[in-house]
Amino acid sequence: MTKYIKTLIPLIIGLFLILLSYNSLENDDFKTIKKSFSMVEYKWIAASMFVGLLSHILRAYRWIFLARAINKKPKLHNSVFYVFLGYLVNLGIPRAGEISRATAISKYENIPFNKSIGTIIIERAIDMLILMLFCIIAVFSQYQWLKENAFDKIPTLTLLLVLLILISLSVIFYFIIIRSKNTIALKIKNILKGIISGVMSVKDVKNKISFSVYSILIWLMYILTMYLAMKSLPETSELSFAPIILCFIAGTFSFAFTNAGVGSYPIAIQQALILYTVPSAIGLSIGWIMWVSQTLLIITMGLLSFALLPLIKRKA
Repeated sequence: MTKYIKTLIPLIIGLFLILLSYNSLENDDFKTIKKSFSMVEYKWIAASMFVGLLSHILRAYRWIFLARAINKKPKLHNSVFYVFLGYLVNLGIPRAGEISRATAISKYENIPFNKSIGTIIIERAIDMLILMLFCIIAVFSQYQWLKENAFDKIPTLTLLLVLLILISLSVIFYFIIIRSKNTIALKIKNILKGIISGVMSVKDVKNKISFSVYSILIWLMYILTMYLAMKSLPETSELSFAPIILCFIAGTFSFAFTNAGVGSYPIAIQQALILYTVPSAIGLSIGWIMWVSQTLLIITMGLLSFALLPLIKRKA
């Protein structure tokens, strides 16, 4: 019963956000959205989907480095299938994609499940660090804007007070998690240990430089995917790096709230673009255009992977 609730809650949140977004639109907004869809330059969307596909293939190739660290040599096409199977499952059941991917790897590559899930944990740990790096880059690239619109308008004493509260909460959180025997605290500790262990285990990868380069390239291609999609509408085609990186980060975090970002992703893009005076309806339009195009890619490749993987392995 609990599993069904965990699956349904993100879906319900997504549907609620879609309804909320719909109800907030006015008649002029509907006209703007309709017009924007008619003006989409689909060559940019096609290019965005192609780069998105390449980024997923690169992710699959990067995983082979981790597999070789445990003395396995999977084929690239199989690794691609595992990646898209995981993404496909995540569309329906949040965070179940990693388990499905690890199960498929265990079944078809004869890798014990604990080792296959371990390689995926390493991936996630590295990805989290890179995302944090992009967040830092976003803050520095937006420093002048933040200074003019936030820092300069907030009293220094208030900023210091907020900083002190954040530091105090961090210290309290640290000691509570470290010393507590509470079930939730233990789960958090296990997650943190898994991330640390995952990062540390990269030392077993033979070609660390290539692994690191591919890891960064994957995320750069994610940003390029968004950049190309933004080019499809006149109102967003001339956006600079700063708003695109902010949209990218907002969109990435939005996936934590609903199934594959349904409902939350377009709103996150919309709200990020509003900061740069992009009309609300246009922001929502480009958010949905990006979400639909990449979701179609995942569904198509996921279904192909689901169908072809057993056939290819049977022939092998």
